[in-house]
Amino acid sequence: MDCVVTPLKTLMGFSVHLNVQFKFYNLPNQKDYYPFLAAPNPVVEDRREQPYKLDELVHFRVPYYVGPMITAEEQAKTAAGQFAWMVRKEPGDITVWNFDKKVDRVASATNFIARMKTTDTYLIGEDVLPLQSLIYQRFMVLNELNGIRVNGERLRRDQKQRLYNQVFKTRRTVSIKAIQENLVNHGDVDKRPVIEGLADPKNFNSSLSTYQDLKAILSTAVDDPKRQVDIEKIVNWSTVFEDQRIFKDKLQEIGWLTDTQRNRLSAKRYRGWGRLSARLLTEIQDAQGQSIMDQLWQTQHTFMQIVHEPDYAAAITAINAAGFKDRTLETTIDELYTSPQNKKALRQIVAVVRDIQAARHGQVPSRIFIEAARGAMDNNPQRTRRRQKQLTDLFADRAKEIVSQTVTEELKDQIADKAKFTDRLLLYFLQNGRDMYTGEKLNIDRLSQYDIDHILPQSLIKDDSLDNRVLVQQRINRDKNDSFAADLYASKMQGTWELWRSAGLVSARKLRHLLMRADEINKYATGFVNRQLVETRQVIKLTTDVLSSLYDPEKTQLISVKAALSHQLRTELKLPKLRELNDYHHALDAYLAARIGTYLLKRYPKLERFFVYGQYKVAPQLDLRRFNFIHDLVSDKQVINPDTGELLWDREADIKYLEHLNGLKHLLVTHEVFEDHGALFDQTIYPARKAQNKKLIPTKQGRDTAIYGGYSGQNTAYLAIVKVHDKVDYLKVMAVPIRVVSEVNQQRKLGLAAEKAYLKKLFLPQFTKKSGTIDFEVVRPHVYLQQRIEDEVYGEVHQFALRSSTYYRNLQQLWLPLSSQQVLLKKDAKDGELTRVFDQICEQAQRYFSLYERNNFRQALQNSRSQFVALPTTNVIDDHGKLVQVGKREIISRLMRGLHANAERKDLKVIGIKTSFGLLQEGNGIRLGLAAKMIMESPTGLFKREVRIDPES
Repeated sequence: MDCVVTPLKTLMGFSVHLNVQFKFYNLPNQKDYYPFLAAPNPVVEDRREQPYKLDELVHFRVPYYVGPMITAEEQAKTAAGQFAWMVRKEPGDITVWNFDKKVDRVASATNFIARMKTTDTYLIGEDVLPLQSLIYQRFMVLNELNGIRVNGERLRRDQKQRLYNQVFKTRRTVSIKAIQENLVNHGDVDKRPVIEGLADPKNFNSSLSTYQDLKAILSTAVDDPKRQVDIEKIVNWSTVFEDQRIFKDKLQEIGWLTDTQRNRLSAKRYRGWGRLSARLLTEIQDAQGQSIMDQLWQTQHTFMQIVHEPDYAAAITAINAAGFKDRTLETTIDELYTSPQNKKALRQIVAVVRDIQAARHGQVPSRIFIEAARGAMDNNPQRTRRRQKQLTDLFADRAKEIVSQTVTEELKDQIADKAKFTDRLLLYFLQNGRDMYTGEKLNIDRLSQYDIDHILPQSLIKDDSLDNRVLVQQRINRDKNDSFAADLYASKMQGTWELWRSAGLVSARKLRHLLMRADEINKYATGFVNRQLVETRQVIKLTTDVLSSLYDPEKTQLISVKAALSHQLRTELKLPKLRELNDYHHALDAYLAARIGTYLLKRYPKLERFFVYGQYKVAPQLDLRRFNFIHDLVSDKQVINPDTGELLWDREADIKYLEHLNGLKHLLVTHEVFEDHGALFDQTIYPARKAQNKKLIPTKQGRDTAIYGGYSGQNTAYLAIVKVHDKVDYLKVMAVPIRVVSEVNQQRKLGLAAEKAYLKKLFLPQFTKKSGTIDFEVVRPHVYLQQRIEDEVYGEVHQFALRSSTYYRNLQQLWLPLSSQQVLLKKDAKDGELTRVFDQICEQAQRYFSLYERNNFRQALQNSRSQFVALPTTNVIDDHGKLVQVGKREIISRLMRGLHANAERKDLKVIGIKTSFGLLQEGNGIRLGLAAKMIMESPTGLFKREVRIDPES
């Protein structure tokens, strides 16, 4: 009799399947013939459900939270990765029947969660609270309540506390309607008020669901301050341990629980983690002894307002500084609550700063300027859909009574015509089709003839948000000039503005700008300065934290410069930024950040606390003429410090120098070299019928690809270079697959000869032909991906990178003079100007881009001029938004991208180039000359070392 448990592929449940199968085999009756089948289960506690040893074998599953059946220490001895977290109770082989004697389930589960759990956004290395802990839910509710506005006003403290106790503590989901009814019932308002500031227009996102769960189980204990620590443990255990048996065992540690309460609690399962710690919310205090949670309860401030107050900011800095001393820098970065991309960026920042310091013979920098790149402009089609929905919802609900029928129909027509909802079109509908300053009707078919005006003049503050922009007639904009809207139009329009505000067409901030008068500016000074100077992005905060651990803030100032300031100065001075041209724009951005940061330090020393790390003293009352901090650099010929007489800005000389920098033809550009540790194979498994057309790799050892199919390719970890002894010796680049890395590492420990011998055996099939085996030797067993190489390419010595064993990566940077860059930014560039730019690009490709001899790209470019000249200036689009004809502008953009120092490829078939432009592939593998060199670079490129690939050549 066969005793095989097969996978169930019917509708029958797993346990039913086993019962039927075991009854069929009738195990108790078979013991006389096959005694081993009825052997008792060695796991005594499971015998009631699984009486036989075979039962246990069939039912047992390795808990997912145990992971690979190896400890982290054991794995570290044999592999580079750290993907194990199991904790043992004792050594020895692990079987189904001794699992709980050998493996510590609780410790393994704790490690599993610790790997996934993040740390506090603000306190480095501090564990976060469970998302559904009492503390964290209280924080979320209070923060959301403090952020809403009722009829344009924040909730009073007594209103907020009453809503918390009467509404949130009694409802699992809180709607806006419930809040409105409570406010009406208690006489706070006469009728249902307008409530704003919520992400969901109907409900609060936060709730006290855990409080209500535990109230039903623990009764009054949930409100007992003496029980709060234990209750937080219960929620934490529920979040950590999904195994009910472990959770129930942990509950035994809390003595005041009854058995009934333990049973009910063990059935509760909470999931998810917050982003803040108990220490941040409850332990850090200000000078008055108030924690962040105290402030959320007692004041109208939101968390972001509170956490940036000087007392809390200074305390967070001190705690993080102490934490850095107890950890290595690498460990600290690993533990940060941020994305892998940000962690990688932080490591690069540290490497670059250290490299520059080394180039300065170890001199400690006096200032480090930090700027985070601006995100790409929102050209996402989803923006149009979001705006359509926003307007549709408004017109169907709050604004229904005041928006004219004509404008409503116009909105429907625009949506039906799939119009792009630009800022101009959005403002038209938000203003009910009228001029914001006069109330006169606007014509939707003539939107391009109207102006978008800044409510608060740009000479005062640089604010390009929709809250500071309105659509008006050109003559009205000219009349207003730099005046305040309130001074000229409030007497007539204030009632309309407030009506639109009540309907949701105008935000509270926008209404405040519309009604603000010149003599009220200083009242809002701190807010204006914050918006202009304070960098709030997480990566900037993390960067300053990391750099402050390397340098004493008393000796090295860490200065954050908002990217918007650099962008503003570039725009005002007409300095182009063409990302598709080359990588040099990063260098000019860095210079602008340092130049602007130095200017701010000297021009506005009283504002240091807004942009210099570690400056927390509250400045005296601000009295500024304007909050557009770049204005003077653009409008004034010279800016002189009134206190010291120092010349801070000479417009003519400084602009000339910036143009000089923008025109440099050669800057140091480095690219990270790396080893890949991703998936072993391309994940698509092709069927057996593809085996004839593709060289498939078996999915498992011994599986014939002609029967089972297989993977199309294996992924490369890094490269190796061999010297081939053929009729003429040459070097060849070889791929080392990820699947063999562990074995190569073991051989490397035995010595260089063992590593080379293993790789030679690995590569041998590629050099074996019917006529015999070509002799070769491994000269470089480990070469990183993206390694810079210098070699002769089509008769010219050229530098490139090894993207893989078959793909080159171009490293040559394209360059255009400033005048040509400005042509590409002109909306009305003429055909002749664009043709001149095209010619300049083709000339550079011929002179400097040796790699583009491949696929005959250079000659094809030369032959394409007449086809380029015949193209229209811009793309031709039909009435349905479909591209009919590519224009000169688009072709130039594609050319620049295809020549860029990256792996991008572009379609240039329209000018006769059939192969994807920028495809630099050598199908038979990259060959190098015997004189080829590897260029070893430091992170900045300030230090370089050339190494012959084959020392003996």
